[in-house]
Amino acid sequence: MKLKNKYDIVIVGAGLAGLNCAFNLEKNNIDYLLIEKSENVGGRLGSRLLNDFIIDEGFQVLLDSYEELDKTLDKKELEPRYFKQGALLRIEDNLVTFQSPISSIKAFISFIFESKISLNDKLQLASLSFYVLLNDSNTLLNTNELSSAEYIQKKFSKSLINSFFRPFLGGVFLDYELKTRTGFMFYIFKKFMFGKTFVPKDGMNTLPKKIAAKIPNEKLVLKTAVSKIGINSIFLENGEEIQANTIVIASNPGALNALGINEPKVVFNNSFTYYFTTEAKIPENLSKTLILNSKENEILRHFCVISTVSEAYAPNSKNLISVSIQNQDENELSTIEKIKTELNFWLEGEIKFLHKIEIPESLSLFENYSELDYKIKENVYRCGDYMRFPSTNAALKTGRELAELLLST
Repeated sequence: MKLKNKYDIVIVGAGLAGLNCAFNLEKNNIDYLLIEKSENVGGRLGSRLLNDFIIDEGFQVLLDSYEELDKTLDKKELEPRYFKQGALLRIEDNLVTFQSPISSIKAFISFIFESKISLNDKLQLASLSFYVLLNDSNTLLNTNELSSAEYIQKKFSKSLINSFFRPFLGGVFLDYELKTRTGFMFYIFKKFMFGKTFVPKDGMNTLPKKIAAKIPNEKLVLKTAVSKIGINSIFLENGEEIQANTIVIASNPGALNALGINEPKVVFNNSFTYYFTTEAKIPENLSKTLILNSKENEILRHFCVISTVSEAYAPNSKNLISVSIQNQDENELSTIEKIKTELNFWLEGEIKFLHKIEIPESLSLFENYSELDYKIKENVYRCGDYMRFPSTNAALKTGRELAELLLST
């Protein structure tokens, strides 16, 4: 595609933040160009087809309590497939279904009579539930005196920490030591408590694809890398120069530094997701459910049979299992065999390894809530979830807010 020599705005990076910035500019008939170095949109929110299985780039979900989703599109476009409310916990060798005690009357009654959870834990969980219910997101995000680990150790029993908080929060944060500050823990707890968890029918990459579909083809160019940012211009790796009145960097801080823009160092957590297949029948209590494993000395932290949530993830008569682990052995084959052995506690029948996903910079570590300025320097701006908190919601929000800022100037 032949590019123009000059645009009013050039956006570098077609992850969620860049896409949503472009989409909001498009709604206002702004002259812009969105450039992405890879062959697909979505950044970390990727999916691929492998042997007729849909493989997401790591285990990821959406919550219908994310306000920015409704501001961006009609969720029906994603054909959402929902998980059951709550999670299945392993407390010693007992399986306990856990739901927020204030999510429904049925959940409250079940919670009250659950014998595997101590009275003190029940009281503390109820207190936490009402605390996040009565406070807005900004208040929660700014509550950062303690790490999540310090907070839960003060409030809850070791049994509930190991069976619920560590595998659940560790999987959300990709931080199993729970260094993440309490503000983000409270925020996530509220979103999961009052929202329904889902995946798009055809994989997580459906979300960025649906946003990209609202952007004209001539305004989105893929497989085009930027090598340098000049004064009111960008230079592509192919030697081409494009002039712009405004430049937006919608990428991670590492990319900004590589382009000659000094950014404060952001610590990222990495992730390992292993995919397995089975033709065995899935028990009802494991269907459409997030399963948390607390068994000591096991590497499996949480998993789900994602094909029971959306049948499109696996071909007929087969199931796809998404497994998240804390650490992997140096020997990958050893890790795979350990996971298969641990899955046998939950599932009968033959389990086959399919694929491994490792993402070195999956999520930024939330240490303190901050609102970085969108403007970096004259005519150069940025957006991305690292500017607020690591979340799909924050990525969409920063893209939208930056577009509104640019429209107002």
